[in-house]
Amino acid sequence: MIRRPRYDYDLLVLGSGAAGSTAALVAARADKKVGLIEADTFGGETPNWGDIPIKTLMGVAQLYNRIQQSHQFGLDTSRVDFDYPAIQHWKNTVVERTGAGDNEHYYNQQGIDTFYGKGVLRDQHTVTIGDHEVTAGHILIATGAHVTQPAIAGIETIDWLTPRTALKLSRPPRSLLIIGATTTAIELAHFFATFGSTVSVAEQSSRILPTEDEEVSEAVSSLLQRDQPLSVLTQTTIRSLMRGPSGNVIVQYIRGGIERTMEVERVLVATKPEPTIDIGLDNAEVTYSPDGGVEVNQFFQTNVRHIYAAGHVLGNDVPTHTVLSEGRLTAHNILHPKSQMTLDYELVPRATFIYPEVASVGFNEDDCIKRDLKINKVLVPLGMIARSNTSDFREGFVKLISDKQGVLLGGTIVAPRASELIQEVTLAIKHDLTAEQLAELPHVFLTWSEAVRTAASKLSRK
Repeated sequence: MIRRPRYDYDLLVLGSGAAGSTAALVAARADKKVGLIEADTFGGETPNWGDIPIKTLMGVAQLYNRIQQSHQFGLDTSRVDFDYPAIQHWKNTVVERTGAGDNEHYYNQQGIDTFYGKGVLRDQHTVTIGDHEVTAGHILIATGAHVTQPAIAGIETIDWLTPRTALKLSRPPRSLLIIGATTTAIELAHFFATFGSTVSVAEQSSRILPTEDEEVSEAVSSLLQRDQPLSVLTQTTIRSLMRGPSGNVIVQYIRGGIERTMEVERVLVATKPEPTIDIGLDNAEVTYSPDGGVEVNQFFQTNVRHIYAAGHVLGNDVPTHTVLSEGRLTAHNILHPKSQMTLDYELVPRATFIYPEVASVGFNEDDCIKRDLKINKVLVPLGMIARSNTSDFREGFVKLISDKQGVLLGGTIVAPRASELIQEVTLAIKHDLTAEQLAELPHVFLTWSEAVRTAASKLSRK
């Protein structure tokens, strides 16, 4: 009789972020012996320096921005001011109240053994943490991603910011250059501009938020630059950074084939983070791409059948709720190898928390063109519904896309509370509803959701 080898753990997880912590908790609740390794702060990016603190600050910025623009309602907005240290205190309070940040004790309460330090694969079943060594029957790589220093001349001579360090500033910079136009970049640009910073966003591609529909990029770019001290510099390459005599940073950049110069107090790098893969993958013969992260199949399984990977270490620029889903499904697939599940990424909504919010789900128009799909589409301005009149806000739209039979394929919303409005579009796409069926659903009068019904009704008549 062949005896199975005994391991220290049923599952060993590298990284306690959204994917790793979710998988660890699911496995622990299934009575598996689980070890969780964290090299930085327990809880990972989302609760400590990612979504929770950033979205908290965005909520404050949205409120402040809206109050400043409320004089037409009869409100005296001349004395509206802010206390930045108090805003930071509120952010820290929210992070602490979640209980998810720096929460090693919580995992211990759930029966999970925790290890603080960098986990490195020694072989296909063994991980070292400093001088300590542990083994596991299954391993989940969930080490996330990190911002790297871009290849810009002179950047090593300045104290450049990341989204993480930008959250800790004691005051908004007088002027700020943000390199990159990701969701996080645009949110932070909106935040700092709201509280007085003169912000420039530099992006090499032709538009910001490049994964969204072109109408979104145009609308957001226009709104941000109209109402705030913010400039969007697309098709821009940063050539060099150097400290000037005044202590500010001298930025040399090329835009439209012309070399230009600007001077800013601080520089924030908010480009797409790179997967954290320097964890001994070669020792375990795990396949990865230096540019794209760990390679997995549709079940989040690497080429080594008992080693899985999930989250941003895969190289995908996906939101936190997607990473949470990946973690849950990975745990399920490890626990139930005969009934493994996959994730339909087209049903995962996306959101950018500026004002107005941006949200989308399913295929955008570019996706449909790439797939050679025959489609119908409609774009309905917010000004078509009554709520835009009572709220005195008309900038934004709802765009819906269907196939030629009317079945919904995708939706994009630029509107207040778009991140919540997108959920009904997500549900409609999941269940293959037609635009007509969505339009038949009664929507509460004087809500922003009427824009979704109006768009669906208009699309159903195409």
